[in-house]
Amino acid sequence: MTDILAESVFATSLVLLIFYIFHVGRAKALNKRPGWTWVLAGLCVLSFTSTMHFWRHLDGAAPEGDPDGAWAYQIGQYVVGFLGGMVLLTVGLLRVVADSRRNEQMLTAAVEGISEGLIYFDANDRLVLVNGKIAEMYPLARDVFVSGVSYETCLRTGVETGQWGPEDGDDVETWIRRRLDHHFNPNGAVEFNMPDGRIIRVEERKTRDGGIVGVRADITDLRQARREIEAQRDELEKLNAQKDRFFAIIAHDLKSPFSGLLQFSKMLATRSSSMSPKEISEYGKMLHRASEQAYKLLEDLLDWSRLQLDRMEFEPAAMDAKQAIETSLNRLGPLASAKQITLRNDADLKRRVHADAHMVDTILRNLIDNAIKFTPDRGMITVTSGEVGDFGFIEISDTGVGMDPGKLEKLFRLDQKLSSKGTKGETGTGFGLLLCKELVEKQGGQILVQSTEGRGSAVRFTLPLHPN
Repeated sequence: MTDILAESVFATSLVLLIFYIFHVGRAKALNKRPGWTWVLAGLCVLSFTSTMHFWRHLDGAAPEGDPDGAWAYQIGQYVVGFLGGMVLLTVGLLRVVADSRRNEQMLTAAVEGISEGLIYFDANDRLVLVNGKIAEMYPLARDVFVSGVSYETCLRTGVETGQWGPEDGDDVETWIRRRLDHHFNPNGAVEFNMPDGRIIRVEERKTRDGGIVGVRADITDLRQARREIEAQRDELEKLNAQKDRFFAIIAHDLKSPFSGLLQFSKMLATRSSSMSPKEISEYGKMLHRASEQAYKLLEDLLDWSRLQLDRMEFEPAAMDAKQAIETSLNRLGPLASAKQITLRNDADLKRRVHADAHMVDTILRNLIDNAIKFTPDRGMITVTSGEVGDFGFIEISDTGVGMDPGKLEKLFRLDQKLSSKGTKGETGTGFGLLLCKELVEKQGGQILVQSTEGRGSAVRFTLPLHPN
């Protein structure tokens, strides 16, 4: 029996020794000295010491007399080997504990170092792990995140503290059931709108042992950045469309009046000797109208381009709107007389407005000229004014052809071509209306158009009243 015991102990020692050598080699390859290496070394020493002792003294009895003290010497060897093995085993166990604590600290540092909130519930829905970011995200409910608490308890506490709550008209119980269903049966990320306006993205997944690990991320800034990018994209598309339209106006609409200028001037230059004075006068008038049309369009284009580049002089001051209206009507009177259109000045704005005189003149010139263009012979254009709160308004109404709702929607948009001929075949680009809108808004006012097809239109714009 003692032989078998000795052989078993020896075999165990040999196996431990081989495993120790393998473990040390692996530890060197990984550049590590884990505590378990020390534990295995201690076990090898203990096992080898015990084997040698039992192998030499199978009966465990000392020889009679032991005259040379050999047996006592061997017992001393055993005791020293045993103590050495115990020291190695103890050091190994202490290092295992230290390594475990260090690994735990590294894991904690890693969990706390991530920018998102991390939370873990075990298979029994008990809170096991949560990092500090969760408490930052949910300050009103931070005290509920303690070890062992259930997810449902977290939900109800958050509702009670006002940290989160029902959305889309749900009652509390329905909302909690929906959240629990998503928690226990996760299916991708879900975004929740918090009462304080933040947007939290929640993504949960099941672990192999049945637990649930969840990641919470505050994506409020991300959503805001996305909205800003989308707004910038829309603005860029709008600017590109305006650029294309602007070049189209330059390439086509500005070319038309110059074509007329070239044609009429060529006829006068080559055929004036064979023309009667009346014919020369008619061609002269047509040449003058083409020149005025080209100049007006060119002037509007230059004003609009300066406005876009913020290089247009803007000097608001107290001005008499009624006098500005009278000046514009007098300037455009001959154009209205040619169509026998009556111009009425019913402006009754007693207070002065705070505006740029040049901009107001450009606005009135464009709006009254537009009204004359689309008013038939013997029609009427009336200009009125008044006060609405802290603003004065000027309204130009006519008895012209009016517009249908489709055309009204395209007004003031450079990306939409809106060019209609007047009642006498007058051409236009619709560019003047866009310029008027931007000039009015530059001065803090608004412009509004009302129109009924076949009955006429009314354009009203507002300007701030001067404080004195």
